[in-house]
Parts: sequence; C-alpha cells; structure tokens
Amino acid sequence: PFGIDFFTPPRIAVSHQGRATGTMTSAQEFGLVVGTSLLTAAICFLRSRYVPERVFLAVAMVIMAAAIGLNRTRVIWLGLVVGIGIATLYESAFRGGMIAAALPSTMSLAAAWPLIVGAQIVQDRVLDLVPVYHRVVTAATALNMFAHSPLVGHGFGRYTYDSEKWPYITGIAGLSPYYALDIGVPHNEYLHILVLLGLLGFVPYVAMLTLAWRTAARHYRECVDLPGSRRDIALLFLSAFALHLTTA
Repeated sequence: PFGIDFFTPPRIAVSHQGRATGTMTSAQEFGLVVGTSLLTAAICFLRSRYVPERVFLAVAMVIMAAAIGLNRTRVIWLGLVVGIGIATLYESAFRGGMIAAALPSTMSLAAAWPLIVGAQIVQDRVLDLVPVYHRVVTAATALNMFAHSPLVGHGFGRYTYDSEKWPYITGIAGLSPYYALDIGVPHNEYLHILVLLGLLGFVPYVAMLTLAWRTAARHYRECVDLPGSRRDIALLFLSAFALHLTTA
C-alpha cells in the first residue's frame, strides 16, 4: 500500500498487489502471521500487571492492527474476532477487558461509518460482492468435483484443482460458472482437501485438527493450578488455532 515495497524481497512475486504483504507473497499469509502476533500481544497485555510492558504491548497492538487493516483481507478480520472470542470463552477473566476494548471500537466504527463508507478500501474489500460470487461458484465447483470422486479425490498436487476443474465447473443460485474460470483454488482449505484426497484424506485431516484442539484444551484445563506460563501458552494456541481454522 502507498507504494511502499521496502519489506518485499525483489526475488518474490507478490500475488496481492495493493495490499500489505510484508516479506511474504500473499496477503493472507501476512495476515495470519500478524494476526497471530496480535492475539498473542492482546492476551499478554491482559495478563501483565507491569505498566511499561503494557505500554509496549499497547503500542505494538496499534501497529499490528494498522497492518491488519492495510492487509485488506476480510477472512483475517473475521478470524481475529473468532480468536478473541475463543480466548474469552476459555478465560472468563478476559471478558471484561475484551468488552471494554470492543465497545468503544464498535461505537467509533458505527459513528464513523457514514464518513468511511465511500472510502476505496471499504468499497473494494467490504461492499464489493464480486469476490463473494467467485467464492460461491468455486465452492460449488469443488463440491461437484468431490461428488464425482468422493472416496479418493482427484490426486494430491498444487495445481490439481485448477487442472481438473474444467469438466465440473458449475453455476449456482443464478450465478454464472464464469466466476470459477480464473480461480486456481477453492479458497476453502476443507473443500480443497476433499477435492484432492477425498474422504480417505479428509477424515484423518479433520481428526488431526480435532486432536490438536482437544489436547490444547485439556492442557489448559489441567494446568489451572500449575505455576509458570504453560496455561497461557495453551490459551494462546487455542486462540491462534481458531484464527487459522477460520481463515482456512
């Protein structure tokens, strides 16, 4: 954004022009990294009682929040809300702090909405429905591919969806199949795994994600009386994992 490319290595090709990507090729990858750091900083801020540390974390969160905004990736914005929600669900002591931070932000956004609704970023990344149409039609195409090979999928590969989708491209709900022509992936990792590996790959994939979540949640519950940061690390993992599962 703003023509700043200092952090982008010249040897890589950035796939999302005009959006903050940092040292990465994709806005979503950058958003995941910064979003995970933002959730970590927020939890550390609420845990800390040392004023200089809280000031440092507050400044860092403002910078990271600005980077998330310039990232212009809606699913990252949604994932952050989910991650914060998971943190407050498991840690009731955080609810007051999160609500105290969320209410002024929400009210400020509501008050400023008439002024910012015409901004280019809002028009392009919030109100523009064309990207939504792309995702709906690519999801329908991916489901059609899965329906034709539900057990073993179409084969694991980086370009499998793009190379094998053509006989299965379909419209849905009045949307033209045209929206799926130029999209190389379904923009949904769960559908992507179904397309590539079928149920034989998807079931173990979901089982691993479930096991990881249950292990972290159990660790969080069992460490309630133990000293040190082990319980906080489990909470950080659950919050960041929720962000990653949402963005998938």
